[in-house]
Amino acid sequence: MISAIKIVFILSFVCRGKIKEIIGSRKEVLTQLSLENSLKYISSLAEKLNSFELTELHELNIDAFISSYFPKIENEKIHVIGSYGFYQRRIIEKSFKKKSWNLEMIIQSPLASVRRTYYNGFGE
Repeated sequence: MISAIKIVFILSFVCRGKIKEIIGSRKEVLTQLSLENSLKYISSLAEKLNSFELTELHELNIDAFISSYFPKIENEKIHVIGSYGFYQRRIIEKSFKKKSWNLEMIIQSPLASVRRTYYNGFGE
């Protein structure tokens, strides 16, 4: 089982190295931010970081979460609630399949359906 501390270390190490490759060293970034056209530089960061692939990091994160919080569950039907699960569905399905779990449903925002159900027409 991978500990949360190991995951944080791996993520920070991997991210730091990849980001440095893409945007440069801290000194280079600070230099760019001190120039008159710093807003143009900041705007360019989104395009530069667009190629920053996080799939491997999400896989590590999800596997660590499963190992830490659900180490003994087998052959279960699981529901996931929240935006992270909603947007990382493909990775979660892959991790669950390795465990022989069935992903039944992912709900991005459970409160959205409550709002629609109970507040539609409120005040009419």
